[in-house]
Amino acid sequence: MTKVAIIGAGQLGSRHLQALASLKDSADIFISDPSHASLDMARERFQQVMPGNHLNVVFCTEIPANENKFDVAIVATNADVRRHVIEQLLTICKVRYLVLEKVLFQKIDDYEAVGKLLREKGVSAWVNCPRRMWPSYNWLKAKIASQKILCVLVHGSNWGLGCNSIHMIDLVAFLSGKTEYTISSQRLSPGSIPAKRQGFEEFSGCLDGVFADGPIFSLFSSPVGDVPTIIEVVTETSRFIIKEHEQKTWYAEESGNWIWQEFDFVVPYQSSLTNLLVEELTAVGCCRLPGYDESAALHVPLIQALQSHLEQKDPARRGKSCPIT
Repeated sequence: MTKVAIIGAGQLGSRHLQALASLKDSADIFISDPSHASLDMARERFQQVMPGNHLNVVFCTEIPANENKFDVAIVATNADVRRHVIEQLLTICKVRYLVLEKVLFQKIDDYEAVGKLLREKGVSAWVNCPRRMWPSYNWLKAKIASQKILCVLVHGSNWGLGCNSIHMIDLVAFLSGKTEYTISSQRLSPGSIPAKRQGFEEFSGCLDGVFADGPIFSLFSSPVGDVPTIIEVVTETSRFIIKEHEQKTWYAEESGNWIWQEFDFVVPYQSSLTNLLVEELTAVGCCRLPGYDESAALHVPLIQALQSHLEQKDPARRGKSCPIT
């Protein structure tokens, strides 16, 4: 029987739990959170999807130390406590496969420290940048496999430039097959703005980056309005416009005289993905998400750029955490 732990029962943790209701085989699922309100929400969402009786779910306020071995553990906490939670989890439990939410950590030192811990414990870990699992982005990757990507542009209003840029950077890495990049915060708006989650901060303006030998990318978020986010991918011989909120894509190719064509672009919810992720891991020992080392390499330049931006306005922030999650 598969044993799964979810640490953190908030918005994301509860959606992971909903997805696990669709597991094909029997499973013991433990979901922990110090907040009773979060546990109640997770319980309610789980019951909404009418899970089968082949699942045993335990809701608890602490990591279940009496259950000392898990096939898969999902850490869905905020970034500021994630390193501590991982260290606590791997101290009291043996975990085969670990799935981490993003942004991974707020401090640069945490990336190497957790990577070292994972190696010492022999734990394989992945980071939940799920666009790599979406059929539509796999279609796009195959469509442009023989083409050079020139640029990727993301623009809209209030889409969470701090907390969500890693998703877009990971998408560019996935489509291009590259990991090494540089990024500039010179075009960010001064300072920061309050995030939706209390105690965290967000950014507006533009982040500009370039992967080794291309592509370049530009991520823009306006602090005003409600303009939907649009993703543009430009190659040497084609152009794609993706509106995830409409689940549509348009593309034009040189070979087709640049005439636009419209296609559906399916955007699956997390509540329909985690079950597939757990089944992949337990069946073959790997999954389609980016591995920890690759994702850490994508995180670090972004965290450094955002922290540097904050330090320019307030030198007292030097050496502190980057307050995103």
